[in-house]
Amino acid sequence: MAKGRDKSNKPFARIDTKEWTHLQDKKKPSSNALLVYAELLCGRDRNMIGFYQIELTWVRLSKRLGLERPDLEQAFKELQEKGLIAYDPDSEVVLVKDNFRHMPLTSMDVAVKAGYTLEAVPDNSLFPEFASMLESIIDHHREIEEYSKKPYAEEATNPDGSKRPAGKPSDWYEHLLQQLYEFGFLQENHSHNKQGVIHGVKQGDKHKEKYKYQYQDMEKEIKSSSRKEISDSKMNLAKNKFNLEMAFRNQELLDQYKDFWEKGIVGDPKELKRICQRFLETTSVALSPERWMEEAVKMFDTVQDVFERDIEVDSVENLELVIEDFMQDPPNGSKDRSICLFNQDQVKAICLSRCM
Repeated sequence: MAKGRDKSNKPFARIDTKEWTHLQDKKKPSSNALLVYAELLCGRDRNMIGFYQIELTWVRLSKRLGLERPDLEQAFKELQEKGLIAYDPDSEVVLVKDNFRHMPLTSMDVAVKAGYTLEAVPDNSLFPEFASMLESIIDHHREIEEYSKKPYAEEATNPDGSKRPAGKPSDWYEHLLQQLYEFGFLQENHSHNKQGVIHGVKQGDKHKEKYKYQYQDMEKEIKSSSRKEISDSKMNLAKNKFNLEMAFRNQELLDQYKDFWEKGIVGDPKELKRICQRFLETTSVALSPERWMEEAVKMFDTVQDVFERDIEVDSVENLELVIEDFMQDPPNGSKDRSICLFNQDQVKAICLSRCM
């Protein structure tokens, strides 16, 4: 498997070379389609379940991939026609169907994290297709488990020393499938694919009670809010508060940005979290914990002004001044004051120039 790091310290996703070769032999995608597919599978917008909102601006993708816009649009269309991705243009959410072939769930703990990631996915029309995909994966693993002699660990240890069921691969994906119902993304007994497969809620809240042993009070507060009773903005605010907290409690995620912490610009991760909290009320789209951490670190990236001079934020104090300028007067009169807009190079360059 291939993996690496880019200059912003965000780890690339893994690509299984056997699966990649199989894809080339079976689907025979064009070279442009393969390039776009690699971006969707491993690019900066992706998450661990291959189901996310992509900032699909053709100009940005064209520049990033070195493709002319007509070629880019044709490649994207080809990926949909060959069944490699699904896309909902209304929500700008993409589903990379073979994501778990390259980056499978490896434990129930990873499945729980995947559930948190799923919760941050915006409303879209692809949840039934994602559920059908999970159902197929579950059936595949059950067939293997039935005849396999491989022993599976019966228990895993919680941080407090207590035990919980470790589960088999089919259990891990079934847990993720269950989250679709618990989050209200699917209705019970909802028919959601061409084969007419009917999915009902399986095993009630048992997964939730067994596996979500961390941050239960915070999670309970979010789950108790009905999607029908509160507005999308309030739901996204609740999700963002939860996911931001998750980002800075996840030591594995913090360690992925080791190079950033070693620079010493920010002495304590809690300080960076405090700065991010400034954007909670103004970031209307729910971001995953991984995306929150990426955007947090990105606030200190060097940008170029209109004269192509490098300008940077060299301290927490200066960053807060720039954020205050952004909040008071977003460039181009935009009503959006999200952390994502702030981190766009042109926007941040204007705010930095005004504060110099």
